[in-house]
Amino acid sequence: LLGLNSARPAEPQPLRFYIAVDSEGPTGVNEYWARNLKADSPELVRYRKLVTADVNAAIAGCFAAGAHEVCVKDDGFRDKNLLPELLDKRARLLPPGGPLLNGLDKSFSGVLLIGFHAMEGAADGVLAHTWSSARRRRYWFNGREGGEVAVYATVAGQDHQVPIVLATGCAGLGREVQQLLGKGVVTVAVKSVLEDGTVELLPASTTLPRIRAGAERAVSQAAKLKPYQPTFPMEVKLQLSDKVTTDGYMQWRRENKPDWPGRRVGPRTIKAQLTTTKHLNL
Repeated sequence: LLGLNSARPAEPQPLRFYIAVDSEGPTGVNEYWARNLKADSPELVRYRKLVTADVNAAIAGCFAAGAHEVCVKDDGFRDKNLLPELLDKRARLLPPGGPLLNGLDKSFSGVLLIGFHAMEGAADGVLAHTWSSARRRRYWFNGREGGEVAVYATVAGQDHQVPIVLATGCAGLGREVQQLLGKGVVTVAVKSVLEDGTVELLPASTTLPRIRAGAERAVSQAAKLKPYQPTFPMEVKLQLSDKVTTDGYMQWRRENKPDWPGRRVGPRTIKAQLTTTKHLNL
């Protein structure tokens, strides 16, 4: 009878991982295809296959490392960057729309950023921009310049206490991620800017095994990483390309977002003091 009343060991929690997908950073991509190509362009399908292949490699790596569940969110332009019929059936494709990282919660062990890009102004970035390639937005969060990775990491860490564990894209993205989040975050470069300014796109035969291996390593060590939690209240500064663009930006925000907190502090500069991650991208 010894031990009949002893407590049972806690059941291990299922390992859940969240994959966010963008359109400019995947293997073989060096143009703003999702925004610029027409719906009937044969190139559109080719690019969507490239994106889906990168995601499938990441999914395979997650499950190889012991993940129990993988959720995928298409966050690229217009949420039509993946080919759902070709997506690894072990993963769950989340519905489009909603706030950033919609569907993420504290039960997840990590976020994988697949096909992302470096921030606006990054000399070593392929298709470097932040949210808009046309408005040339640059952001500073508490005085530190950052791009989309900073926003994703802040939402994941501040709202859900979940770390970023992997990022794939250009070499400039990898540098940006590790400077912001630390060397423990796994990065996989699928392209890079060479010294003469040309872009080297690595073939899928090289990148897909690297993404799979990177995802496997990221999932295996996810428990060692801490969520990114910058100081709040947070000051956000946004600089746009010119005064005319900023005029239109201010007008649209005020007409469409009644609680938008931005205030103009210069011809092309906007600031806000935020207590939550809402409006983080102003």
